[in-house]
Amino acid sequence: MTRVVIPSRKWIQGGTVITPEETIPNGTVVVEGEKIVYVGSREDAPSELLTGAELVEAGAYTIVPGYVDVHVHGGGGADALDGTPEAIMTVARAHARQGTTSFLVTAATASAEDFRRTARSVLEVMQAQAAGGAPAAADVVGMHLEGPFLAPSRKGAQNEKFIRAVDERELEELLALLGTSFRMMTVAPDAPGGLAGIRWLVRHGIVASIGHTDASFELTKAAVALGANHATHTFNAMRGLHHRDPGTVGAVLTSPGVFCELIADGIHVHPGAMRLVYEAKGADRLVLVTDALSAMGRPDGTYELAGKTVVVKGGVARLETGELAGSTLSMGQAVANLVRRVGVSLAEAVRAASLTPARSIGLDDRKGSLAPGKDADLLLLNPELAVARVMIRGTWLETGNEVKEDGKEDKNENNGG
Repeated sequence: MTRVVIPSRKWIQGGTVITPEETIPNGTVVVEGEKIVYVGSREDAPSELLTGAELVEAGAYTIVPGYVDVHVHGGGGADALDGTPEAIMTVARAHARQGTTSFLVTAATASAEDFRRTARSVLEVMQAQAAGGAPAAADVVGMHLEGPFLAPSRKGAQNEKFIRAVDERELEELLALLGTSFRMMTVAPDAPGGLAGIRWLVRHGIVASIGHTDASFELTKAAVALGANHATHTFNAMRGLHHRDPGTVGAVLTSPGVFCELIADGIHVHPGAMRLVYEAKGADRLVLVTDALSAMGRPDGTYELAGKTVVVKGGVARLETGELAGSTLSMGQAVANLVRRVGVSLAEAVRAASLTPARSIGLDDRKGSLAPGKDADLLLLNPELAVARVMIRGTWLETGNEVKEDGKEDKNENNGG
């Protein structure tokens, strides 16, 4: 008898399934439409869910939730501040191929008009995705503004000519434009009006992230007391840790409620310091990010970030003056680095790339883990932890490194890393 396949129903079986509660050997995940309907053992799977489902044998692969990146400037040759829906979609496609299934479009410090233009494009893409358009791309789930209310002394790669004092009128205009899609803003507590800006963000339900700051331990703790509960790329562009001056780093690491971003490329932060963040925060408060710029997924060369020239050599992005300027990292690489270079278990590294970032921006009700009722965003990882296959809201993407029905990879030399 010919097996009737229901196109909207997908059955992935035979791999190791990682959920927040357990790791399931020889597990099963069933998807109906855009949602997960079953996660568990093959033996316990209801037969009616498996009937007619399109089957993928995961074999030696690990089935994990899609990664959630709350700090993405660009990728695939495009940048958020290009300010067009086409640029944002280019970024979304580039990161999807490497395992990111949801992300915040992150704008570096720029003019108010540049912010508004990018915000309008973010909304246009989000509306198209909600209507079922813009396939083969990571979900845009909002916007993160990295600035402009920063400390010039800790500007990093940000364009100093656009750094300014907190302006609540500008904030009100952005909120009126973005609404609930205004998810996060990086603010320096020591910027002029910084604490007032943090208070405003918290009052309006926007994540206030501490970053690009020379704030003391005490001032950072004051910001946390006001409701700032996130730290932007911990260690980078913030006052460091010293035994007589714990600084910004000491304050965020010792504040239990603060989520700490980490760029786990081994360039921005030494593996020993990465381990320190993990030991202090655990996978429940450690948020892996890429801080990727337009060069992610592209060859070495010259790129731009917020009006500044960035030179990428050997995969490392720097300003012409030598400062690090974002990264070319993918979330898939970040997870593998946390496992191999820091000694974190795969389950914990996956949590730091999925459920924890989703929780940090209030999206864990539908993103970040494999559970019935959540969006069908999942990945198949090969034994080397590389992303072999990507599903976003129930649709498989072509990544160039697919899993065939026999559980073997179809390798493509152009599959980026």
